[in-house]
Amino acid sequence: MNKHTVLAITMTFAIAVIAMASIPEESDAATVTLDSETIGNYLNEETQQYEFSEGDYVLGEKFGLYDNQITHPMVFSGTCTLDLNGFGIFPTENVQYGIINQGVLTVKDSSEEKTGSIALSYYSSSSKGVAILNEGSLTVDGGSFTADYSIMNSASHTDTELVVNDVWALTSTQAIRVCSGTVEINGGDITGDDYATLALIAQDLTREIAALEDAVD
Repeated sequence: MNKHTVLAITMTFAIAVIAMASIPEESDAATVTLDSETIGNYLNEETQQYEFSEGDYVLGEKFGLYDNQITHPMVFSGTCTLDLNGFGIFPTENVQYGIINQGVLTVKDSSEEKTGSIALSYYSSSSKGVAILNEGSLTVDGGSFTADYSIMNSASHTDTELVVNDVWALTSTQAIRVCSGTVEINGGDITGDDYATLALIAQDLTREIAALEDAVD
């Protein structure tokens, strides 16, 4: 297993543009605590997604595989903050994408223990599970993310922006999969199993590496 502590990386890509999907905005931009009582308010039965927009959201409890279940992707549009607050999101096995960002999203973990996490148990022989699929502008300021691809810039959106500032544990087959847009990694311990930790998949690839320290366990 290769383990990389990443200080700063900037990458730029160009891939064909597909229009970004949208979700209706919500009028209340106040901080909302997400728990077993409130999460159902955001489920759109027609789209089979939990839909959030224009606000700050904080986890109030764990969402597990068998209790307080997350049974569909959590889709964020508009400008939002998601505070994991030391709790975990463990979607049911049918969920391929834990979070889909279609707006401007910041994910953080304000807990002292830094135990906030998103982990997928999704399995398919023909597709991969993604903890966070980025189709907009995403900033990750903390948390642990486990899936086939922990964080992925969508190949369908060339204007994606990803900034990783403080990820204390990022573990999966491919920790960060970049199919489009721009990526800036300023810190964090990033681990990938089996092959390339940073999977850079693009057509016209230009890469500038400012600093990278490798440590092999």
